[in-house]
Amino acid sequence: MDPTSVSVTETVVRAESVDLNRLVTQLERHGTRSAKMRFGLLLLRNGVNKCPYELFYSGQSEDILVILVTRPMADFRVVSVAAPESPTTPSRLARILRHPDLRSAIWGGRFRADCWPESLLATVKDAASEMGFRFDFISDQTSFARPEGLAEVQTISRQGVSIRPLLPEHVDTVMHYWPYTAEVEYAHKMIGEGLIAGLSAGAFITEPVEPPKDGGNDDQEPLPADGLACWALVNHDGCIGYLHTLAGHRKRGLAAAVMAELTRLCEAAGYPAAFHTNHPAVLRIAEDLQYEKLFTVFWAILSPPSDVPNRALHG
Repeated sequence: MDPTSVSVTETVVRAESVDLNRLVTQLERHGTRSAKMRFGLLLLRNGVNKCPYELFYSGQSEDILVILVTRPMADFRVVSVAAPESPTTPSRLARILRHPDLRSAIWGGRFRADCWPESLLATVKDAASEMGFRFDFISDQTSFARPEGLAEVQTISRQGVSIRPLLPEHVDTVMHYWPYTAEVEYAHKMIGEGLIAGLSAGAFITEPVEPPKDGGNDDQEPLPADGLACWALVNHDGCIGYLHTLAGHRKRGLAAAVMAELTRLCEAAGYPAAFHTNHPAVLRIAEDLQYEKLFTVFWAILSPPSDVPNRALHG
């Protein structure tokens, strides 16, 4: 782990698995801003995310900047970053992205910039241009995380509904409704690892209930045999996601109950609860569960000239 100089003031260290706990502790000084990275590192430490990975950091304590590179497929990388909120962060990242070790780890092939702060968009685009990579923007959303020290989230009960974890056979159901499944070659792995680890919650209809008076029962989709009508689970990259309610079962508070239970499960297991969304209904759930609104994050695919980018390799 000898540091390699990138400038007179910057060094980059290649971390090992034994460094995970220490880096998580240091990232805690960033507060909720680093929640997704800490979530991802803990999933790696605990063997939930089974992808090979490389981990780099620069600085210490409040100034630490961490880059995580996972490989869900041999020819594709997922690159995440956690950085302090500082005017110097873009210039630091610009130097780090050009570090020799990262030229191989990141720029050795196609990758997804995963949930990066919007403030770093220009930095990564400039680096991509210098490296001769094509930059394809996918989307942006608002990120949220629950601050530490809050009271435990309470279970929300709904008439005729059982809130409980999903089972391995539910992976196919989640994949069926996730809009990126057809374009993400490793979707089964990404969805299944969090589910198998017990980091999921589903709302199962156990008895008929009156449909909402405001039309929430229109165009009802048939329930599966076990009554699963709404679900959410942990993405192995480090966030809560895949929230979906079947048509005809909306406006009953199922999504709120599922999000409350999954948030509770994550925090009980020692994970910081974090997710991203732009959906108005989910924004209200985030507020009710005392999630802190953070900043806009983006996803992009970066491809070397020889590759044709696949826009939807999107976690």
